[in-house]
Parts: sequence; structure tokens; C-alpha cells
Amino acid sequence: MTDEAKRETLTLLSVGTAGALMTGLAGAQNVNTPPPIRKALSSGREPKPLGFDPARLDGLSEKLIRSHWENNYIGSVKTLNMISERLAAALLDTDLPPVVYGGL
Repeated sequence: MTDEAKRETLTLLSVGTAGALMTGLAGAQNVNTPPPIRKALSSGREPKPLGFDPARLDGLSEKLIRSHWENNYIGSVKTLNMISERLAAALLDTDLPPVVYGGL
């Protein structure tokens, strides 16, 4: 092997080793850094008002429509906010087992 080939080989090995070390260091820093919380996980959702007068519907009672809107829709928005808060807290805990995410 010529001196030039040896130098080129050593240079390539040095660059490869440095790249591997830098990747390892960057990965180690990312483990300790909490993941960014996405906007989708924010719990600031507000239920929208009923966009029509339920008394004017034919065939469905006003009581039925209001009950569905209050119990089902508003309840779903509140539950979504609660789950979003719990999921955001779970993402910050690095020791939490993955099975917990499935429950949420």
C-alpha cells in the first residue's frame, strides 16, 4: 500500500469515526431533551355554540337536540381536552411505559 493510499484510508476512517461520535452525542442530548408538545395536544378547545334554533326542527324535539348537544358534544370536547392534557404529560415522562399511551 502506498503512502498516499494509507493517508486517504486514515482520513476516511477519522472522518467516519468523528461522524459516528457526533451522531452518538447528538442522540444522547436528544434523550434528555423533552419532545416538543404539538399544538394538537393543547387542551384549549372550546365547544362551539349550537348554530341553529332546535325548536324549529321538524320531527326532532328541542329537548332531544339540546340534550345531545350538552351531553354528547360538550362531554366529548371536555374528554378530548382531558386526554390531551394527560398525553402531553405522558410525553414529558421519559420513564413511562409505552402501554400507557394505548390507554389514552
